[in-house]
Amino acid sequence: MIDLYLKAASWEAMRAALIHGGFVCEEEGTLCHPRALLDEIGTLYQETGRVTLVAGEAVPETQAVDGYHVNLRLLDDALADGFRALAIHVDTPARVWA
Repeated sequence: MIDLYLKAASWEAMRAALIHGGFVCEEEGTLCHPRALLDEIGTLYQETGRVTLVAGEAVPETQAVDGYHVNLRLLDDALADGFRALAIHVDTPARVWA
């Protein structure tokens, strides 16, 4: 079993890469693979360091991080090669597998 954090330029690019890697598009548009789990993160946001007051409370401002992000848990390590081009290193993941 191997966990990968993937980043593509867009949702369309990520979808194409997942299908190329063996994911199948179900009738309702869901991507499925019998030996993998998919967690679509989408757009991530990071704090800018600035704070805005909202209803009297300080709220950190955020900005979108470039790209479309997904987490993959591959139950078969041999599948990883098909996704290495999109794999990124993440120090503090937004979400992790339990």
